[in-house]
Amino acid sequence: MRKTRVQNPQSNQIKKLSIKIDDVTQKIDRNQKALDQLDGVGRILRENEQNLKDLGGLNNRLNTLDKIMVSVDKIAGSVQKYDQEQTLNSGKLSNHDDRLEKIEKHLNLPPTG
Repeated sequence: MRKTRVQNPQSNQIKKLSIKIDDVTQKIDRNQKALDQLDGVGRILRENEQNLKDLGGLNNRLNTLDKIMVSVDKIAGSVQKYDQEQTLNSGKLSNHDDRLEKIEKHLNLPPTG
């Protein structure tokens, strides 16, 4: 003799409820994964925002460096021009010294230097 199992209505309701709970649990898990991904995206966006701020600061530094380089270039040009003038003036000064020595010698004056 075979026993037939009779399910009571409460048992069916419990099974249906269990299935619904499992479905809700799966949806919660999927939502949690999506939230985790959004957290990762948020972190990446914050890092990118910081990188953009850093690049802005770098741009300001580059502008400052450019201004400094222009000033240094002007100074270097002035120094080069000054050196050229000194070279010309030293030749003239040497020529004047030679002329003064000849004049002093010709006039029988004692040397000044």
